[in-house]
Amino acid sequence: TTGGLKSLRSLPCPFAMASIARLRLLPLALLAALYLGSPSFVTSLRRPAQREGTARSAEGDAAAEGNAGAGDSALLAPLKVASLGMGLLKPVFAAEAKLQALAYDEEEIRAKIAAEVKSAPVVVYTYSLSPFCTEATKLLDALGAEYKEIQLAPEWFLMLGENAAKRAELGVLYGRTSMPHIFIGGESIGGLMDGPGLVPLYESGELQEKLRAAGSLPAVNQDPLSSIMASLR
Repeated sequence: TTGGLKSLRSLPCPFAMASIARLRLLPLALLAALYLGSPSFVTSLRRPAQREGTARSAEGDAAAEGNAGAGDSALLAPLKVASLGMGLLKPVFAAEAKLQALAYDEEEIRAKIAAEVKSAPVVVYTYSLSPFCTEATKLLDALGAEYKEIQLAPEWFLMLGENAAKRAELGVLYGRTSMPHIFIGGESIGGLMDGPGLVPLYESGELQEKLRAAGSLPAVNQDPLSSIMASLR
């Protein structure tokens, strides 16, 4: 709430950070309770492995997509619940990100972010210890997508310097300080579950289309010679 943010900003920085850290631990604790021991969403995908330089057929895509059944939703339930909790705390996280980043050159950091999000067909900002980030990269791997992962820190509370500033500016520019933050073709699609999110796009059938349009997946019915030539570029 606005009043809560004002009261947090009035606290000395170490006390404000400690207060925000306790708030962040609530959805994370729920996630740990629900997620640990649950099978990964991506393990439910039975997509055939794609060898480098081979074409992906429309029939193969359709068959693979058909194997991701209704059980996927149950596997995603822990992450969806935790994502909802994190979403409710977005204003708090945005304030915390600015506090953590301290002073920095906004234009310089924004220029670096702009260059990074266009440096690959898909760019994923991550925390190395985040289950949300792990599931996001697993899904991209399962689809055979080409992507660039930029690890900002093991977790948010271990972030310092330029990476903390990048997180703060990602929040200013796109309204999102949580990771993963995923860009396809230079466009932010949010995280794993929201913004619209990687999984909702996958479930609606839009993700593969976006990945192909960005050049992260080969075009449907691409002949083997074209695929080989593309890999040599």
